[in-house]
Amino acid sequence: MFEIIVPPLREHKEDIPQLVEHFLKLSMGHGRKVRRISKDALELLQRYDWPGNVRQLRNAIESAVLHAQLRGDEEIKVADLPDYVRKGEAKQAGTQSEVERADSEGFSVDEALAREELSYIERALKAA
Repeated sequence: MFEIIVPPLREHKEDIPQLVEHFLKLSMGHGRKVRRISKDALELLQRYDWPGNVRQLRNAIESAVLHAQLRGDEEIKVADLPDYVRKGEAKQAGTQSEVERADSEGFSVDEALAREELSYIERALKAA
């Protein structure tokens, strides 16, 4: 038996741009039209410590893609990133996005994104 050690994402942040690019390509495969991320947003992602590692990064990108698409933009901006990333805080337990909930409960990403979209619209209506 041998042990494979996979370092946490916070120890190899230089991989974040390639991971983001990969997740954006995956989202385009689901019919999303967001193709890029702003320099500021990418820098913010690279400063965050990612306690949830690559899975948390993937969920953050999927959520940001949805927010950018709702704005009608093809680029993720800082405002599209989850609050915990923008504030540089570790995500609190019990606060899952619909995409993260899909991952843990086993429903499709498309269904999760539809739920996230509905949640975003409801928050926007309340704010208005």
